[in-house]
Amino acid sequence: MTVSNEHEFSERSEAEAFAVCERLLETTRDALLTRDYPAFVSAFQLPVTMEAFEGRRVVDTDDCFRRTFDAACNYYAAQHVTDLVRHVVAAAFVGPDDINSTIECRVLAGTRLVQAPFAVHSRMKRVAGDDWRIIETIYLVEDAPRFSRILSIGPGAAHKHMDQPRTI
Repeated sequence: MTVSNEHEFSERSEAEAFAVCERLLETTRDALLTRDYPAFVSAFQLPVTMEAFEGRRVVDTDDCFRRTFDAACNYYAAQHVTDLVRHVVAAAFVGPDDINSTIECRVLAGTRLVQAPFAVHSRMKRVAGDDWRIIETIYLVEDAPRFSRILSIGPGAAHKHMDQPRTI
């Protein structure tokens, strides 16, 4: 009997974890495509950790987070991005108020892929009731060094370093 209850909880939890992730993906996708910063920031809990191949940083102020958002939106605009097609690959509770997830992201300009699909690992934390926030993101972007630097180093540093050779 106990095993059955644990199994039922596991299935419900996985479905709930996927639903939380999908909700946050929709919110952040729509916000990025429409430059809606208030909607975007509502999906995150500051401080938030952002990481890519170039580095890892903790964004702990709204001003810094806003500059990162604006830089990402500007990058997408320069690439003529019209859609972000993202889907949850895996999502699971790692505690009653913590979810880990992996998504795959495709960045499109019309029907053209702007860059190779990439994975993002995120950690989410329940802040109250059904209110979940992203607290950490790790981007596995291989072919967009400027975008990767915006996320992992910061928007100002991304422009300073964009002509330097990239090492992994």
